[in-house]
Amino acid sequence: MTKMCEYNLYIPLEYPNGWPVAERKLTEIRNTLIARFGGLTVLAKAKGYHVDNQAAMKSNIAVFRVITPDTNGTNWFFRSFRRSLRDTLKQSEILVTRRSIEVLEDCPGASGVVSKAADPSGAYKQEN
Repeated sequence: MTKMCEYNLYIPLEYPNGWPVAERKLTEIRNTLIARFGGLTVLAKAKGYHVDNQAAMKSNIAVFRVITPDTNGTNWFFRSFRRSLRDTLKQSEILVTRRSIEVLEDCPGASGVVSKAADPSGAYKQEN
């Protein structure tokens, strides 16, 4: 297994005043991440909820996910990028999470056919 890190950026789709973030700005964010890391996944747009000044607030967000090797440079990039996003999107905070993951690799000598011996649950049948 290869050890990697998964970063999730919770990107607001609206400014604090309720106006939508221009698609152009979202494209710039996406393109910056693709240029730096070679790709990303934009998860389904969602609603986030938080408390601000003792009032419940709803936010429309998109989650941008990047999976990349774990390096000090990567951590530094996301800390710096988060500060930049706060300014660009006029937000008091942008949530960025990081977690260590292991990426599965093929088993040595695997032919792509799952045998009964390799699947103790019996869910898969060997193909002939």
